[in-house]
Amino acid sequence: MARQSFTGTIPPEITLLGPSLVRLDLAENEVSGSIPDETYELTNLKYIYLHNNKMTGTLSENVGKLQVLEELFLGSNKFSGSIPSILVPDKEFARFVSAVVVPQFHLDLSFNNLIGPLPPSDGFSSLKQLYLDHNQFTGTIPESYPMIASGRLHALALNDNMLTGGVPTDWVEDNKFIDTITVQNNSLTESIDKSICKLSAFQNGELVELGAECDICSCDLLCKNCY
Repeated sequence: MARQSFTGTIPPEITLLGPSLVRLDLAENEVSGSIPDETYELTNLKYIYLHNNKMTGTLSENVGKLQVLEELFLGSNKFSGSIPSILVPDKEFARFVSAVVVPQFHLDLSFNNLIGPLPPSDGFSSLKQLYLDHNQFTGTIPESYPMIASGRLHALALNDNMLTGGVPTDWVEDNKFIDTITVQNNSLTESIDKSICKLSAFQNGELVELGAECDICSCDLLCKNCY
């Protein structure tokens, strides 16, 4: 039901769709309001596409009930708060992700109003793509990010936030599968270590896009179109 110009909110009666619902696709409509808690009772959901709507509210810890979830696309909405709002006080996001990720998990929370530090990498056991760009995240990029999914992360988009510091330096040792890293339009001040240039597709790596400011990017080929 994507791209049908739907308006209004997702009704609590969505649970009437029952265990047969595997895919919820309301992307690119005019849907507003928050994700009703009843959605998380649909425990056979594998794919949730709610991107490009006008949805608001915070992300619920109840998403952890969706243990077979493979793709969660909530980008281009107006979600706010941290991710998740409250789950487990000491390891919120790690528990959240470890509860829902399965092989090939894709998480897109881009173009929202999410705040706080970036989540730790602890729970990202199977993540392949992580899009957190165009939010209001603060703090530094965790040094452990190259080890997300045991070094098998393919895409990491952190651009257009309020991050400081630098980019982790252990990509060459810990992740040879990364093909996209975008960190431009933050407040990063540390130069990107030249070792990351070895990941370039021009040097037998997979990296084809490195988005960063020109004054911190020093890879001749990857930084041709720096910012």
